[in-house]
Amino acid sequence: MKRYETPLALIAAAAVLCAAASTADAQSAAHDDAGTRAAAFLNMESGGRAAALAGAYTGLADDVDGMFWNPGGLSMIENKQFAATYNMSFGGINHSSAAYAQKLSNGGAFGVAFQGVFGEIERRAGDTIEPDSRFTPGEFAFSVGYAHAFGQLSVGATAKGIQQRFDVETNAGPAFDFGAVYRINRVSIGASALSLGPALGDSDLPTTFRAGVSAMIAEEGPTLAADIAVPSGDYTSVRLGIEHWFFDQIALRGGYRIVEGENPAKGFSAGIGLKSVGSAPLENAGLQIDYAFVPEDGVGDAHRISLMMSF
Repeated sequence: MKRYETPLALIAAAAVLCAAASTADAQSAAHDDAGTRAAAFLNMESGGRAAALAGAYTGLADDVDGMFWNPGGLSMIENKQFAATYNMSFGGINHSSAAYAQKLSNGGAFGVAFQGVFGEIERRAGDTIEPDSRFTPGEFAFSVGYAHAFGQLSVGATAKGIQQRFDVETNAGPAFDFGAVYRINRVSIGASALSLGPALGDSDLPTTFRAGVSAMIAEEGPTLAADIAVPSGDYTSVRLGIEHWFFDQIALRGGYRIVEGENPAKGFSAGIGLKSVGSAPLENAGLQIDYAFVPEDGVGDAHRISLMMSF
């Protein structure tokens, strides 16, 4: 490994942290626009690996889950990948996502993805033990993306179709993501603009701008990552993560999210990853299971479980 790699990573990480710190003094405990954005589920983090790293994934995004974080990283996959995530949290809210991506012969890659959140509402005309009926409101998005590598630089974009389905109202509209990743040996720097588009119903989309850096600090790891996320309608946050693989089969991960005020989303996260090669008839498939525990993830402790298959 060349000697300039680690200093470059440290400098980039310091720049991320300083940029976030410069905004902190002007912030208070509760953002004035909190809860005013449509389709807020788009900010719910998909992928057990990324969640365990506290969302420090913009520069690291090198798999199919990058569609939700930085579409520029999509071109870094090999062959084909499929991933699915289920988020278990308090309050009967079910969040899930799934994505498929395929490498193309021209150096590019395309992908399709689904992301949604669903709950259950009970209807009652009076004070009864059993509800008269039940309704399942939901918000979801289907997306298609493409990324292309130009040497060490990869750029990508994603187009989404969003729908909000409530009891008496349904809203639909488009959104777009853009991202880029630049890699130098084991150092990676990324940036993305997520959920750009017109208002959905009477509310603006939860547009978020992200920048991040990751670096594998030795031949066998660990990998360090740092992100800054600047969402509309909420405070800037800093995400720090570390990942280390043992025997290329078991990964331990940890992260910390720094957010202004008494935000329930701040604090530690942790997770584990298990990777193996499948047996017949999946002997050519790489299988990976990722688990993340995120304390007080907005609506209570969250447990994310992801399955990824490479083939």
